[in-house]
Amino acid sequence: MIVVDSREDDKLLKFFGDEQISVEALPVGDYFLKDKNILIERKTISDFISSYISHHLQEQLENMEVNFETYYLFISGHYNYFSVKNTPYKYFTEASFNKCRLHLYNSFPGLRIVEFANDKQLIEGVVELQNYVGSARCSELVKRQVSREDEFLSVLCCFKGLSLRKAKGVALVCGDVHCLIERVSVCDDKQGFGVAELNKKDFAKLKDFFQKPL
Repeated sequence: MIVVDSREDDKLLKFFGDEQISVEALPVGDYFLKDKNILIERKTISDFISSYISHHLQEQLENMEVNFETYYLFISGHYNYFSVKNTPYKYFTEASFNKCRLHLYNSFPGLRIVEFANDKQLIEGVVELQNYVGSARCSELVKRQVSREDEFLSVLCCFKGLSLRKAKGVALVCGDVHCLIERVSVCDDKQGFGVAELNKKDFAKLKDFFQKPL
C-alpha cells in the first residue's frame, strides 16, 4: 500500500495506474510505503532550490531522519532543464546545485536523493520502490551469514580470482576446510583436483595456501 499525502496534486494520481494507493494527510513527506516503512519527499527542481535556501527542506529532512530509518528525496526535473534566467535563482549554478546535494548528504546520513526527468517518471519510481523485492545477490549475501557451508564459501572467495561460482564448485568437491587440505595435498594439478570451474592459477593458489607441509 502506498499512502499519498492529501496535499499532493491530484493530477499525479493517474500516474499510479492500477497500483493500490490511499490518500491521507501525512505529517511529513509525500509518499509513504507502509509495508516497507519508507518515506519519500517529492520536490520539483525549483522547489528543491527554494526550500534549500529557505532551510525549510533541512527542517523536513531532520524530521524524516529522526523518525525513519529509510527515506528518500525524489527530485522531479534535472538541473540541465531548469531555466534560472529572470528568476530569483539566476546566480544559482549547476555547481551550486551539486554542493547543495553534498551538504545534505553530509548532514543527513540516512538520506537518499534520486532525480527524475519529470513527475511521471518520479511516480513510476515510487511504484518501483514499492514493488522491488531485492536482487539475487542480496539474497545470497543474507544467506551467507547463516551456515558453516556458507562460511566456507566466504573463506574461498577471499582468494583473488575466486568468484562465488568457483567457490561453490570447490565446496561441492570438498565439503569443508579439512577435506580441502587433504585433497590439495595429494593432487598435483587441477585435473586431479576435479573442480571444472577452477583454472590452473586458481588451483595453484589453493594448493600453495592449504597443502600440508612436508
